[in-house]
Formats: sequence, C-alpha cells, structure tokens
Amino acid sequence: MYDSILDNRHIIMPAYRTKNTHISQKKLENNLDKSTKRKLTYKSGGNEVENRIKDLEKAIKEYRIDRLATMRGHMAEYVSALNPTFCKALNTVMKEQLQRQSEEIESKVKYLYLCRLHTSDYTGSYGAIIGMSGPGMYLDEKLSQVNWYPTALYTALDKDMETITKLLQQTFIRLQESELFAMKQRLSDDNWIVAESCFRTLVQNNFNLISDSKLRFEGELLILCGNYMDNLKILDAVGDAPGKKEAEL
Repeated sequence: MYDSILDNRHIIMPAYRTKNTHISQKKLENNLDKSTKRKLTYKSGGNEVENRIKDLEKAIKEYRIDRLATMRGHMAEYVSALNPTFCKALNTVMKEQLQRQSEEIESKVKYLYLCRLHTSDYTGSYGAIIGMSGPGMYLDEKLSQVNWYPTALYTALDKDMETITKLLQQTFIRLQESELFAMKQRLSDDNWIVAESCFRTLVQNNFNLISDSKLRFEGELLILCGNYMDNLKILDAVGDAPGKKEAEL
C-alpha cells in the first residue's frame, strides 16, 4: 500500500510501509530478484552482455541467499559496531535542527532518514547519508545531512568476492572486470538490506537521544530509508517511544 507524503504544494515522494523487519525465505529471494534489475549500461552488444549478466546472477543466487541469511544472523554485532558513528551522526543533525528551530519558531522535524549513495560503489567507500528534515524533505533548504559509513557491513566484501569469483570460474571462462564489478554491486545490494535493518534498530536503541532533546516535531517522526533523491520507504513511525507503531507498519 502506498502513501503520499505531501506538503502544501508538492508530492514529495511516495513511500511504502513494511509490516516488520523479518524477511521470510520467499521474500528474501524476491528481494534478491528485484535487486538484479540494476544493470550496467554498455555502449555495444547490449542484449548479449545483459544476458551474460543474468546468467552470472543466476549462478550466484543461492550463494547470495545464504550469505544474506548469515549476515542477518550477525545483526546484533553489526549494530554494536555501528552504534558509535551512528550516534555521532545523529547528534550532528539534531544539533543543526535545534539551531534552526531556535531561529525559526515554526520549524519542526518530520523525517529522520538513511540514504544510500550508489556512487560509493564505484569509489569503494560504501557511504550513506543520515539526515533530518521538516515536511519538505528534499525541498527543505535547511535540511541537515551528514555522511555515514557503515564500514562494519562491508569488511568481508572483498573476501566474499574472492569466493564469488572462484564459484563463477567453475562455469564461466574469461570473466571480465566489468562483470565481476556487476556481481560486486549485487552483493552490495544485499548489504544494504542489512543496513536498513541496522538503521531501524539503531534509531530504536538510541531514541532517548531524540526524545530527550528539545526538538519540535510535526506529528510522529517518520524513519525513512532508500536511495538518495529517490522514493524512500517508511521503516517506522515513532512518537514517545521507539517502535510503538510497529504493529501498524
């Protein structure tokens, strides 16, 4: 079910609600299938290259499912490792919003969000943005954003790529660097699934930092996640206590 997040003039973005953070095996496979829709663009041989990429994706599908399940099993460890930098980022955006509200009486916070930067796949930084804004979201000229690097989720990525390469070499010959990079992006897609779950848990675990602040909110604080400048899904909606709306999401 889709909701529209509106201000007085614009539809800022559609967002969809998730019932909970648990992903069933079937849904897990569906998520993996959807993530494979991100493809590299080539100047020539489009169909042939695209078919080749699809064949590579099929060859590593079972590995990705097992890998993602393993990563989800280590969620508590990831959350613990990410907590210090998350709290630092959260305090930074809250401080900026508090300063804004001290200058503008009508200013209120509506969204806390995590946005993925796809360019970081190319730089190898795997960075994201943590932000806080009013109802205008991307149209808000005074939104607060800070770069965040969930490094703990990506430390094993190169090692996993070595495993992927050996697996593919059993079936395919003359693997191109561009093809291996495309497979690395698929693994990065899976890491982002875990990053979203970690973000939701981190917000819940540290909600006291928000509730104890003097920030003014416009209704419930919506916790959003997705690609930067794209449609964001609602992970949670919190008021006096984190996760109190979980049953409705």
